[in-house]
Amino acid sequence: MAARTGSRPKANAPGGRRGRFERTYLEALLLTISMPHQIPAPAPMGDPMTLDALRRVVDEQIGPRARGTIYQNSDGAFEVLSVIRDPQRARELLKRRCAQWVVIVRDVLRPDGEPFPVGSVWTDSDHLVVREAGSDGGAK
Repeated sequence: MAARTGSRPKANAPGGRRGRFERTYLEALLLTISMPHQIPAPAPMGDPMTLDALRRVVDEQIGPRARGTIYQNSDGAFEVLSVIRDPQRARELLKRRCAQWVVIVRDVLRPDGEPFPVGSVWTDSDHLVVREAGSDGGAK
């Protein structure tokens, strides 16, 4: 069989179809990598109505748990040591990306009860045992 002598370059040749594609792809990739990426501007603060609605939701989720109160559920009885409303700190303590708050509690039924973070919402299965004097039903 005779060799082809057409003017069309081979696919593997430097000027061939594949070569042109690879060169264009690599150039685009290098441009993308070498371009300085702009840092996005910080998100604007929400409007007051949205922030107030979020605060009300968080208040409802925390319930009457405030520093010094003791509550009980099916898991045990717990003294509230602290209520943290800083989302960044709550996310660090709970290791959850969406946490908005965290309650630090200690199991009062165990003599060696160590403080630990809780992010569960207040439900009908939670019962207030002792309310700290001067507590308004939720930390603010």
